[in-house]
Amino acid sequence: MNRANLVVLTAAHVEAIVKVLCPDVEFSYDPNARLLASRRRLDEISGAQTQALERLDVNRKVVALGAAGTGKTRLAMAWARRAFAREERVLLTCYNDPLAERTAEQMPDDESLRTGSFLKMAMGLEGMPTLDVPAEVDHEWWNHTAVGHLHANWHLVTESFDTIVVDEAQDFSPALLAQLSSILDPDGPRKMLLVADPAPVLGPEATGLTFTAVDEEADLAPLVQAELDRLVTEEERDPDHVVVLTFSSRVRDHLIAVCGLVRWEIRGRGIVCETVHRAKGLESDTVLLVSDTDDVADHLLYIGISRAVSELVVIGPPAMGKRLGLSSTGAHATAAGSPELEPITSP
Repeated sequence: MNRANLVVLTAAHVEAIVKVLCPDVEFSYDPNARLLASRRRLDEISGAQTQALERLDVNRKVVALGAAGTGKTRLAMAWARRAFAREERVLLTCYNDPLAERTAEQMPDDESLRTGSFLKMAMGLEGMPTLDVPAEVDHEWWNHTAVGHLHANWHLVTESFDTIVVDEAQDFSPALLAQLSSILDPDGPRKMLLVADPAPVLGPEATGLTFTAVDEEADLAPLVQAELDRLVTEEERDPDHVVVLTFSSRVRDHLIAVCGLVRWEIRGRGIVCETVHRAKGLESDTVLLVSDTDDVADHLLYIGISRAVSELVVIGPPAMGKRLGLSSTGAHATAAGSPELEPITSP
């Protein structure tokens, strides 16, 4: 059917139709009801899973493995809250700034509960010498200069913790995990609790899935703008629950400039557009995953598609659709059953 011939019903239209057909029914039209229902269901599943695993913190060392959507971050926060309630000094950390910021917003604000991304948090530990951060800093600086500074001066750190909880632990090298373990107070419970992704298997969990094939030389911005207009204007999606993800900062910056999108740091002023690398551990009801190349590692593709709670739109080369088992004729999928967390404990 030609979309040009379609009539888009507004909320007022739908409510008027229902009033005529069922005048005694109390009805309020909500275009986001399906997405909200999917999120509530996911929260229920994640809550049930994590509640069963919370008490694993009786062990001194725990690693819980689970794919996206299994509630790993929820479990990490539950462990941190439980340790905080026991009046322990707690460190809750991950390697990703946006995830750390989102987590900190949901945790108690107390000096005995330290929450933050690892590199920035480690720079502020007691005893760690100050390292000036350049005004224009990139991943290369953080991953080499900052990490090198931490390695060279970690022995000077005097701050210690009773329990350390690590989210997205697969992002940490064994050396960084060993450094964290070294600042556990030897006279305390010395608990190290980690959650991590297992080896990725492609399988997006979304109630809505569409794929648009594009030529690798095409300008992606008009296609992204058209999808955003459809989602926000026609489908009335909440812009705060829509995220555009790319696999390169070049594509991200182009879409921000042309489509009026915003970086994570100024979310709330528009639809967020970020790279998949910065979106690790985060999620959104609707995700537009955009790429101008199929030269994308499986684990990054997995991270991108698994950020969608209810709705995923993929815009990329035909080869990417083939990898995902999709065609550009309007592929649709329903959410698969939620995978389970697999606990691994050691005394």
